[in-house]
Amino acid sequence: MSAVSAAPSGTTPAVDVALAVVGAGPRGTSVLERLCASAPELLPPGARLTVHMVDPSPPGPGRVWRTAQSPHLLMNTVASQVTLFTDDSVDCSGPVRPGPSLHTWAGGELGPDDYPTRAHYG
Repeated sequence: MSAVSAAPSGTTPAVDVALAVVGAGPRGTSVLERLCASAPELLPPGARLTVHMVDPSPPGPGRVWRTAQSPHLLMNTVASQVTLFTDDSVDCSGPVRPGPSLHTWAGGELGPDDYPTRAHYG
């Protein structure tokens, strides 16, 4: 959805773009990251982007990654392969925005080949 604001004669009107992402888990958060990284390429100059994240769980780890769950519930991916960021190995539209893996972010708490608990990811 977009709205065009009135502008003085001879100037370009401001464009406001609003959208909703349903689900604020890892995939929804990744969509948000890609929208923010790509906004300068996708929107006209001066446009404002508003993103509404919709999720029934409170902000934070959400239902699946809640921190109070059993430590016996493990992720199915090793810590060095878990990230919300892009790197040169990712084939995607928009700019690459590298960031830490879960292993790097957690410091010395996890080895690169450890299977973290779901609660740790949360």
